Amino acid sequence: MIRSIPVRFHRALRLMLAVLCLVGICAPAWGQFETRATHTLPPGAWSVASGDFNGDGKLDLVVLDDGGFSVSLGNGDGTFQKPTFYPTQLSYSLAVADFNNDGNLDIVVANENLSPSTVSVYLGNGDGTFRSPIDSNTTNYNEFVAVGDFNGDGKMDIVVVENPYISVLWGNGDGTFQAPSDNDSFVGAQNVAVGDFNNDHKVDVVVVGFFGGSQNIGVLLGNGDPRCRTRLPPLSPGRLSRLPPVTSTEMEIWTRLYRMTEMVSQFFWARATEVFIQRLHTVLPGARGDPS
Repeated sequence: MIRSIPVRFHRALRLMLAVLCLVGICAPAWGQFETRATHTLPPGAWSVASGDFNGDGKLDLVVLDDGGFSVSLGNGDGTFQKPTFYPTQLSYSLAVADFNNDGNLDIVVANENLSPSTVSVYLGNGDGTFRSPIDSNTTNYNEFVAVGDFNGDGKMDIVVVENPYISVLWGNGDGTFQAPSDNDSFVGAQNVAVGDFNNDHKVDVVVVGFFGGSQNIGVLLGNGDPRCRTRLPPLSPGRLSRLPPVTSTEMEIWTRLYRMTEMVSQFFWARATEVFIQRLHTVLPGARGDPS
């Protein structure tokens, strides 16, 4: 029996119940996807990004494979036109942004080479085609790349994983980048993404990889400059096991909530089925098996 549960907790449970009921009714419809088409690509595709490369309001695709990237213009119905291939150096990651502020989307590729180590920017012409690459040097061979304006100057910058470093390169606004600022806080990072994770309006960096003795997530909080020196402790699956255990009372609450949600969801589905059958009998009299 549940005793001495605060009124506000009951209110929270009722609100959660309403939300879960709505999700239980609508989720099957939301979870359905229609297979529109398959799109043949060269073997060894590693990275994919989307953007409107020709300005027609339809999303296009760029896919990176072993020998280069392929741009497929979208038809606006989930299908794509025949891809146009652009050769690159050995690379496994790309990203899309407007690096020269001309209103056309460009593509940056992280090259996995050492003589020298570079990233390449392919400036877009606005018609779905791209110019010859512009190379900028990095410190080591590059594995992954992500895009963000780390210093708030309106020019797109990049962050690359080039072990043992996570490096930020300021954009010059013309498709080139300044010298990298290297950070070795998370040696062994394997992928990277960006976002404002502490709501200070500065772009931060999150990486995943094997560091600190296990598979971890690492966050570098941005300072508004290329250093990203503020490091948060890595979050590993092992830390999750140290959360407080669930009490028997809490378990009873969640069990009852689940059962109530299930019953309400079944009721709504049964009622919806009944209404559907009634409507079907109205428009199709013979659906009951009547001779009429």
